[in-house]
Amino acid sequence: MRSSDGTGIAWRADGPADAPAVVLCNGIACDDGYWSRVWPQLAADHRVVRWHYRGHGRSDPPANREEVYVSSIVRDLEAVAAAADVERAVLVGHSFGVQVVAEAFRARRDLVAGLVAVAGAFGHPLGTLRGRDPGVLLFPLLELATWPAPRALTGVLRAGLRSPLAYWIGRAIGGIGSDAPRETMEEYFEHVAGLDPQVLLPMFRAMQAHSSEDVLPGIDVPTVVLSGADDGMTPPRRAARMARAIPGAELIELPRATHVLPIEEPDEVVDAVRRVVARAERSA
Repeated sequence: MRSSDGTGIAWRADGPADAPAVVLCNGIACDDGYWSRVWPQLAADHRVVRWHYRGHGRSDPPANREEVYVSSIVRDLEAVAAAADVERAVLVGHSFGVQVVAEAFRARRDLVAGLVAVAGAFGHPLGTLRGRDPGVLLFPLLELATWPAPRALTGVLRAGLRSPLAYWIGRAIGGIGSDAPRETMEEYFEHVAGLDPQVLLPMFRAMQAHSSEDVLPGIDVPTVVLSGADDGMTPPRRAARMARAIPGAELIELPRATHVLPIEEPDEVVDAVRRVVARAERSA
């Protein structure tokens, strides 16, 4: 389907057409592989919508290269929901997807029946380093890889992502746990290696600059916040802060789980979604 600015967005719906709707929102630089152990269970009795962000997976690059903000992604989400004939759904976000679903609540309260936040933050996901935004130094260095002169650096980065080293670095920094199937993570790294850095890096910059903290106290739909106790990328304290700010939110911290929580603990994610759907139906 075509989004508001003409960008082609790839989406798919599985499960009964008349069942409660669930929309899965990915992390940045991800396709829907992180949900591979979640959506088949949910699709037995839910209408599960999966989609790829602009510039990711099977979706097109942004028609307007400047439209890489969280608000741009939310407009794509609205267009996907319309194309899938979904009027109201439980939104499930992983990592960057947590920012997307929180911002979707701001933009389209009528669309949101409930929220499940998985291993993500409400904003500024890289946090701070001694009070400073690490992106101030990190992003300019990474963007050197997009300049014509050091294109070889881009090749080196892509080769690194396709090597076994990427998996072990992910393990070392707490981004990947031992329960995550290695073949699934290798598929993820292959996807990242194929992304256009001139699209991805501005999107990362926009992600780090964004916050939905002001939205949280007004969220009045059933909400579950899931975090991994060993998540080195989004520490549990950030999930706890988010849950405290949302009235009535349920906080679940899973031992041994890391940032790839939907792959490591799919049953826990499915259970959380089912509880939110049930609460949303009772509220309705």
